[in-house]
Amino acid sequence: MVDQPDAVVQEDPWMSAQALDRLLKMPLPLPRIRTRPWWFPALELRDPLVFYLEACLADPIFGKNGAMIPEIEWMNQVLLTVEKVNSGSLIAITVF
Repeated sequence: MVDQPDAVVQEDPWMSAQALDRLLKMPLPLPRIRTRPWWFPALELRDPLVFYLEACLADPIFGKNGAMIPEIEWMNQVLLTVEKVNSGSLIAITVF
């Protein structure tokens, strides 16, 4: 199977030492800076609404890595935070 050029090689689920070294040498992503938009009233920050959702539903709703969150915030005139809780099986969505 290795000698066949059309054979599909399955990846090992564990990363090699070289791949891990490369990953560890990469710079950390910059933290997301949150500033209150001009249209958001400061009084709403006192009493946020928090609800929980299964983590598997986060990507279809909020996009990959939360790409849709800024658009959702703008369209609904709210501020959102989406955080994983409970070992990653749930997400906590905080709506201001």
